[in-house]
Amino acid sequence: MKSVQTFRTVDVFISRLHPETTAAEIIDCVNEVKVTQLLVILNAPVLKSCYEHLYCSFHIAIKVDTAKFYEASDLFMSPDSWPSGTLVKKYFKPKMDKCGLNLSSFNCRSIKNFVNEVQSLCDCSDFVFLQKHWLLPMTWTP
Repeated sequence: MKSVQTFRTVDVFISRLHPETTAAEIIDCVNEVKVTQLLVILNAPVLKSCYEHLYCSFHIAIKVDTAKFYEASDLFMSPDSWPSGTLVKKYFKPKMDKCGLNLSSFNCRSIKNFVNEVQSLCDCSDFVFLQKHWLLPMTWTP
């Protein structure tokens, strides 16, 4: 008897890369990090950045064996796996509701630290809901 192999996807947001960085370079970096043959790159599209001349960002989807999901997630979410100075976060896919709207939610824990991530969400979503923005009423601008 043989079991069926199942897979999950590790979604990673990576930013603060040189503006000329390509998806092929990202895939090469992932292949250098991986230890075993359990990983397959699904895609690594460039995300629209607010300041494209200064940096670029990617959504990296890495297909892994379900049994190794947490190990792979820890490995690829570690700043040590990427070039120095790179911002690495979990990527949250925009959600499509029943009305055809793209909805996104982000717990930013101080919006001033996550401007790039919020901008990326705004670029691909119809509505963005922010929690814990930590802005005081006197710092809001209409």
